[in-house]
Parts: sequence; C-alpha cells; structure tokens
Amino acid sequence: MPKGTTTGKKNPRRDRLEELLALAQTYRGWTLRELAAALGRDPHKLVPESGIPKLDLVIRLSEVLDWSVEDVARDLCGDDKTPVERSPSSSNFRQLDRQAFDAYGENRFEDMQKIAEQALQVAGNSEETCRGLMRLYVAYDAQGRFQQALDCAQRGLREVEAPLEYHLSFRANLANAHYTLGNLYEAEALSNSLVEWFAGNPLPSPVSQSTKAFAYYVRGSCHRVLAGTSLPNRQWHAGRAHEDLTLATQLLDQYAQQVGHETYAGYANVCRGGALEVAPLIGVKSPEEVIEQFLKALDDVITPDEMPRGAWLESWGWWCVYGCNLALRHVQDEDRLQMLMGIFTNKADEIAEHLGNWALRERVWTLELARRRISEGDACAKDWIMDDDDVRVVAGTMARFPIFREVGWQVLRFARRVGQ
Repeated sequence: MPKGTTTGKKNPRRDRLEELLALAQTYRGWTLRELAAALGRDPHKLVPESGIPKLDLVIRLSEVLDWSVEDVARDLCGDDKTPVERSPSSSNFRQLDRQAFDAYGENRFEDMQKIAEQALQVAGNSEETCRGLMRLYVAYDAQGRFQQALDCAQRGLREVEAPLEYHLSFRANLANAHYTLGNLYEAEALSNSLVEWFAGNPLPSPVSQSTKAFAYYVRGSCHRVLAGTSLPNRQWHAGRAHEDLTLATQLLDQYAQQVGHETYAGYANVCRGGALEVAPLIGVKSPEEVIEQFLKALDDVITPDEMPRGAWLESWGWWCVYGCNLALRHVQDEDRLQMLMGIFTNKADEIAEHLGNWALRERVWTLELARRRISEGDACAKDWIMDDDDVRVVAGTMARFPIFREVGWQVLRFARRVGQ
C-alpha cells in the first residue's frame, strides 16, 4: 500500500483503491509523491474515507495504469459476492431454471435476469452453468442490455467443459451481440467461422439447427448492412446477404415446423425481409416491387398495441426498417420518399414501443433523423417536437448503443422540446 494512504475500518472499496494505487506506483516505479503529482492529489490524502474516488482521479489513474476508464471503474466496483463452490446438481437449480423459463414466457425479463443470477450461484456443474448463462443472455438481450449479453456469451465460452451444443450457441450469441451493437466486422468473422464449422461437421443435436440458422442470419445481416454503406463492394455484399438470409429463412422455417414453435417462424420472417431489401441490388426484384410488398405487409399490423408480443410482431418492425433503407437507396422523388419514410418509421416506432425493443428504437431514431434531413440539410425540420418520454427513450438508446450516441445528441439538440 502506498505510504500516506488511509487506514481504518474494513472497507472493500477503499481496499481496492489502495491496491490499485500500489499497483500504479509499482508499475511506474514512482515514489508516492510522484504518484500523487500525476494524480493531482496531496500524497497524504490519496484515498477518500469512503473509498469512492472522484471521476478525475479515476481518469488519471487509468492513464497511469494504461487501463481504460471502464476497466478501472469495474475493478473499483469489484464483485462483493462470495464465490459459490460447485456442488452436485441440485433440485434448487432445476427449480430456478424453470422459473427463469416461465418468466421468459411471460415477458418478465428483469425477473428472468434475477432468477438466472440466482441459478448461477447454485449451479453444480459446467452444463448447469451454461444453462444459467444462456438464460441470463436472453434476459439481457430482451432488456436491450447488449454489452452485458456480449459479456455473458464470452463468459459461457470460457466454460471449457461446456457441452458442444452450448459452445456453439454461445458463439452464435456472441456474433449476434456484436452485430446488434454495430460491430459488423467482428460479427461477420464470428458467424463466418461458425458457418464453416457447420459445413464440416454434423449437427450435434436437433436444436443446433437453429444455431446454424442464426449463424447464417448474422453473417447475412452484416453483409446486408455493408451493402448499404460500402459502395465499391455493394453488389458483392448484397449477393452474400441474399444468399445467407434466404438459407437462414429456410432453416428457421423448417425448425419452426419441427418444434411447433412460431417464434422461429417469426425469426424466419426477419430473414425473409432482409433478403428482400437487397434483392434490387442484385437484380432479383425491382425496388418498387419490394417497396409495395413491404407496404402490403403492414396490413397485418394495423394496430400493434393490440397484438401479442413476440417474434412475429418484431419481424414486421424490421420489415419497416428494411423499407426505409430501400426507399433511401432507390427513391428519387422527395415527396414520395418522405411519405414512405413517414409510413415505415411511424409503424416501426409503434411496434418498438409495444415490444419495448431497443434495437428497433435505435433504428427508428436514426432513420427519423435521416428523414427530417432530406429537405433540411444539417438541420431537422422545425415541427419535430419531443416530450419527456421521447427524451427518456433517446437517452436509454444512447445508453445501450455506443454507436448511437452521436446520433442521439444530434436528435436532442435539433428537435424542439415541448414548451420551448
């Protein structure tokens, strides 16, 4: 511990800060006075009694350690839970696992998360740990906590004794989390490696067919997005996207029939819409033909708030997103473009709000900003008025998607608040 730091009653946070300071001093080979100078502190008052440092100290300590600010903060917060040693498989885990599954079926995702965390504390072996982590991943994903979902998948992959089925699922989940967060090249590489694995190995279990389908879905979705942003290779990306998403559609439809679960048919519809978006880029369909197909599909979702929550309703939200992408790419007439974008963003917003779907919300706000800039250059239309609920949703979206934060600030700065 650096000389001059405080001592006293047991305080885990203070103890962790003292350890980090000692590590930083040794890492740099500094005296206490040199460390204090780098941190902008009095050498006799480096550690506050509470053990909770101010933000500027965390930032400076991260620079001294060559760590990220996030890593320093995570280390300071630590994990005060006492590790639980694994014991033989218990009925307690099975009960908690069942409760987590029931919470999922009732869309109680916060409860599902808490129950899954409890289940992990009593997991008796690697298979139970993987099962608990899979429940936790789903709970995080459903709440839009995609970075935590990504961390959960990585944790599952560190289970060296994990059954192969779980290992493959965690790889697909990791790829999907990267894709959702906008890390396209990481997601494409992970899903591509999984597709290659399935090409050379038989399915280890029937459920692995859905994992294989999701690998194609993620890889195809990455190419779909890149087809809209990568001009030199647009047609190549579009061809890959159409091929992968068409195959994912077929695999998910087949699996939905096998297990008798419409959720997978809804996932298949997401893939079907994605393949349609890129079809004009490879000459399979005309842009107008696909736009009309997207518009006609909305006849099935006239009142989303009266429809059951689930993958089918979510799929129509993604069709709206695909319709916006298609309109922005192919429609030249400004009035028609505004009309189409308005129809698709309004419906996607209704679906996103009914489902509480953060990934859809991120797309809706981004596309709405693009729509309002069609006629206004760098300034949004003056009639864009936001209330406190809108601001809360934008803030929540910024919290979940680092890639969205710049867009979120633009929305908040350009739109008018109620009462302004």
